[in-house]
Amino acid sequence: MARLSEIEIRESPLTYTNQRSWSFHRTGHHVRELLRYHLGRGYELDGSAKFSVIFGPRPENEKPLNTVLGVTWCYIEDFDVEDYMLRPVEVQQESILTELTKALLEAANTVGSDTAAITDAANAVRESGFAEEITIDKLARTTEDRKLRVRVYRCLGPRVGEYWEAKVFDSDNAVLGNEPMTACPHYLNYTDRFSKSTIGEALYQITSNRTGAIEYTLNLSPYLDNR
Repeated sequence: MARLSEIEIRESPLTYTNQRSWSFHRTGHHVRELLRYHLGRGYELDGSAKFSVIFGPRPENEKPLNTVLGVTWCYIEDFDVEDYMLRPVEVQQESILTELTKALLEAANTVGSDTAAITDAANAVRESGFAEEITIDKLARTTEDRKLRVRVYRCLGPRVGEYWEAKVFDSDNAVLGNEPMTACPHYLNYTDRFSKSTIGEALYQITSNRTGAIEYTLNLSPYLDNR
């Protein structure tokens, strides 16, 4: 059974239009990513790698819950997106989390998967205050002389969406600088793009395992005098 790797939220095709000044899916990006994070890497939902939750009315030819080619989608039909967009952010994120949790539980129950993991993950998101700074340990690197260390953080929250930053530390673990890796706010999952890191005397780089492309470069020269 495939592990669940992505939770997606989107608006029903019956109500969606690109002629608006706002974007629905952005308001829930941090919620779905936090929920996916707290489910853990090994969680198996119903055999699908992707779970798509669609908010709004369901087309007549669509089933409320269906799986095709490793993707499961679930319609949340009793949901008014335009009314939702008028609500405070605190109400929005709780609403999204509640609906995602119910949809995941429905899918899990169809195959007898672990439902406690879903409720535990949802509770963890609430306890975090819907915002976390997640350390990406695999991307941490230390210079050969061990005087500088770079750590990478994935920040999720209502104000930043998904913002990545690198922090440079000295040998005493004091922060020398914070370096932005993405725009802020930002609403794309970069965990696949930021795959592997290397460090030299004056250069820290991140590459993508999928494409081999250099995705991020940090010049360490300004920090060398602080060693």
